[in-house]
Amino acid sequence: MPIYSSGSMWDVFVSHASEDKESVARPIAMALEANGLRTWLDAQELNVGDSLRRKLDEGLLSAQFGIVILSHSFFAKKWTQLELDALVSLEEPPDKLILPVWHEVTADEIRKLSPILASKLATETSRGLDEVVIALVRSIRNARQQTSGEWLKFDDGGRPDEAAIKRWLHAGAQKLSRPYIAWPTDFLITAADLTRRQAALASTPPIDGRRGWYKYEGRELRDFELDFLTSLPTGLKRLDDLLPLRLVNLANGLKEYGKGLHIAQWPVRNFLFLWYRHLRNQFLAVKRYIGQECPANTLYLEDIRALISHGSRELASAHVQYIHQPNHFDVLERSLRGFCGC
Repeated sequence: MPIYSSGSMWDVFVSHASEDKESVARPIAMALEANGLRTWLDAQELNVGDSLRRKLDEGLLSAQFGIVILSHSFFAKKWTQLELDALVSLEEPPDKLILPVWHEVTADEIRKLSPILASKLATETSRGLDEVVIALVRSIRNARQQTSGEWLKFDDGGRPDEAAIKRWLHAGAQKLSRPYIAWPTDFLITAADLTRRQAALASTPPIDGRRGWYKYEGRELRDFELDFLTSLPTGLKRLDDLLPLRLVNLANGLKEYGKGLHIAQWPVRNFLFLWYRHLRNQFLAVKRYIGQECPANTLYLEDIRALISHGSRELASAHVQYIHQPNHFDVLERSLRGFCGC
């Protein structure tokens, strides 16, 4: 669910060493953007003719939050030290806050290199980028005094965190709050990248003499593939607005049926798991269409084999039909609305 953005030009300024850009800074920045935060990350904010110094000052002065990725490379550079000094001088909680991220450094090293930052609560990349993004978004929500509900997370295999689901249901014994869905960082990165490409996709030229074919960045796309790429961001926004509310409806409906929220744990878990697998399939398709490397997607084939091996050939046939639907999102959304009775 997007964070309410402030009135400033930028919400977040990410200070980092160039060595950490692709592995840490850019994934974090794109994930924050997918969460509704306008994020300043040097090169992507600069146009031809811009003054680097002026744009840096603009980002530093405008952003409410300064995320500092502290690493050996960061402390070895004069430029990043100047950015850090500027952020420290501008910090005035809660209007301006520094949020440190430790990357391959220890607490002892931070204390030696920057005693001021060592005293600040930080998150570490050793916990995984998904956890880093959750911690940063939670800190920003708290600083802006926005409602902070339970985060429903996934493990590396896409299985929902059962402990988080239990906490959410237990906390809602009287009234169930809308949860936050912590989609994996690679999902958020792909979504943010696709959003950035929308203008270029909308102006993709047709291929002369080949009806229904288009040329995008040297790749040939069919019309339905192009439609998929241009419509997916809208579908993802609908999902972001819809899914948490539907989870609340599902759990409350089961509560009324079974006289308690405890029976909702497995239906909620299975529901999230199905959506994870669906979105993973969508994002793999995006990477394939725009020419990025992606692993082979065998999730649906595994489902079909499992259904056949258990004698559910009719379900397997329905699964195959689902895969060939031209718009997976609408199909799943209709199923979701029907399942939740809304």
